[in-house]
Amino acid sequence: MKKKTLEAVVGIPVICAALIFGFGYANDTSFDQLFETDSTHNIDNKSNDEHISKDGQYNRKAKDYYLVNGKADVKASDYPEPGQYKYMDTDKLDRTRTSKATINHKSFEDSKGERQDFKAGSEPSGWGHNERVHIKSDDGSETYNGYMYNRSHLIGDSLGGDAVKENAVTGTRPQNVGQPGTSTGGMRYTETSVEKYMNQHKDGIVYYEAKPNYVKDEKIPRTVTVNMMSKDKKLNEKVTVYNNAKGYRINFKDGTFKFDKSS
Repeated sequence: MKKKTLEAVVGIPVICAALIFGFGYANDTSFDQLFETDSTHNIDNKSNDEHISKDGQYNRKAKDYYLVNGKADVKASDYPEPGQYKYMDTDKLDRTRTSKATINHKSFEDSKGERQDFKAGSEPSGWGHNERVHIKSDDGSETYNGYMYNRSHLIGDSLGGDAVKENAVTGTRPQNVGQPGTSTGGMRYTETSVEKYMNQHKDGIVYYEAKPNYVKDEKIPRTVTVNMMSKDKKLNEKVTVYNNAKGYRINFKDGTFKFDKSS
């Protein structure tokens, strides 16, 4: 069983299946007003902001929904003890904040063969507007047919992360796993990188941090910043993961979205 150090612990009855909520498109005015706030775009990794659309929507410069931004920004003393995981309390808008872990081989191995279910009431901010979509890969050769949003882990289940609200955001399917046909992008890129390292280094330790980035009072993060660094620094990257979807325009204030043939 996993053993974690938590700042917030959720314990409520298990939900058997994802609930499908009523869906309503925001009108054009609300979308236009949202995107007039470009000057407040305060996500991390500003050196790469020029390579993506400022309104947070899909841009093929990040066609697999992530970009590597150089070396990780990690101070080991800010992380919990090896094998421990730390999730911050949600903020005053009930939004998930930063999750950190010091992953060792035991905590990594203990996560194998075990899949936690999210509990009732553990829906992250912005959850509730979800319906089936058809998201194409960048070249149009593959299509994802399913629900727009996932409860996307900040620290993945495969890395020992818990299925609790404090460790999840409302993430598009591509934000979670990358563009259709690959499952190598989005948050899966960082998870796979750590998995490969831990499988090759039995005594390895990885410092891992995932921070959602919001604009003003938006309930859904436009990006997630992941810092991952092994103690020997053989793994050492800072990554921006983008929370959008090709062919759709998202209102990050409430999670509503609409088809956008221009993207």
